[in-house]
Amino acid sequence: MTHPPNPFGPDPFSPNPARPNPFAPGAGNDPFRPAVPTESSPPANPFGPPAPVPAWAGTPPPHPGGTAPFGTPPSGYLGIPAAAPVHTPRPPAIVLSAAALTAAGLLVVVQTVFGVIAVSRVRASADAALDADPTGTADRVAGTWVDTGHSIGIGATIALGVIFAASYALFTIGTWRGHRWPRYAAIFLAVLSLFGLLAGPVVMAIVVCGLLATAGLWLPPSRRYTEQRPAAR
Repeated sequence: MTHPPNPFGPDPFSPNPARPNPFAPGAGNDPFRPAVPTESSPPANPFGPPAPVPAWAGTPPPHPGGTAPFGTPPSGYLGIPAAAPVHTPRPPAIVLSAAALTAAGLLVVVQTVFGVIAVSRVRASADAALDADPTGTADRVAGTWVDTGHSIGIGATIALGVIFAASYALFTIGTWRGHRWPRYAAIFLAVLSLFGLLAGPVVMAIVVCGLLATAGLWLPPSRRYTEQRPAAR
């Protein structure tokens, strides 16, 4: 009786023990044995040669208008034109206040000149009184005081004139540019200047100009202009 060959390896009871087992270890066709890696050329690209690697190696090139942040792109980003600045027209009240402050500053210069002339007249009167003494005693005693008082009077008059003129110029610039601080500071200066109504006509004109400027700064158009102006600068 003839037995069929054993497909699972040599069998001592098989009539054909030398038949190799196709599933034996090392036979090369064991489905449960990992394949041994062999060197082979990579498969050909069916779509052509690979694309070259860019020079920036993973870092995107800069945009023409700068790096775009998250949110609204900046002006000039990717060709977006820059927004034109918003120019808010000055209301007539601001122009009136600036003109009044400019006039007050010019009147301060005029008053300073008048003050220097007044001090010089006092010096001339004092010199005439001293010269009336035929003995010269008054001139020897009070001459030095007259000279010192004249110098101090001239210096103080000029210094006050420069300070007030510079203050009015600063107020004029701040008012013209739409700052808020002249509106509040003008109240304090207007109250102090009320004492000038008891002085001469030039000082009274300065006080009136200051009051006009203060009233113009507190009008509704001026307040709206000063509130909107910082956002447009």
